[in-house]
Amino acid sequence: MSIDRVQYKCDECQEIVAANIGQIVINLQLKWYLSYECQECNSTIELDDIGFLPDEIRQMILAEEAEWKLIVNKTEIKNRAKLLKVIRQALNLSLQEVSNLFKKFPVLNSGTKTEMQWLQQILSQEGINSSVEKKENT
Repeated sequence: MSIDRVQYKCDECQEIVAANIGQIVINLQLKWYLSYECQECNSTIELDDIGFLPDEIRQMILAEEAEWKLIVNKTEIKNRAKLLKVIRQALNLSLQEVSNLFKKFPVLNSGTKTEMQWLQQILSQEGINSSVEKKENT
């Protein structure tokens, strides 16, 4: 998922620039990028990394595309131990944190669409059925 031309503040001169930001899943890895060229100071930025977005950039994507949720098929409760292990490892959570996620079962997590698709792919690799849906405003 990429968002073209969002307003972003130049790291060098603090002018507002048009930046490209986005996330993608490649080989079960969550990746993100940010790029822009400042017309004011001629600074060019090309950033990319593996993992979760910095919060400021993540909030821009959430504002643009809304929040999405990962829903595990209810029949997968029989695979609870495996599910706990996979989610805990993917999100680097403590036992308490991953246990708290299960309080809203079958919804396990929410975030950007790409983040939820990444988790869905990881679960699928382990034979766990899930879906990604747009979170309704409450």
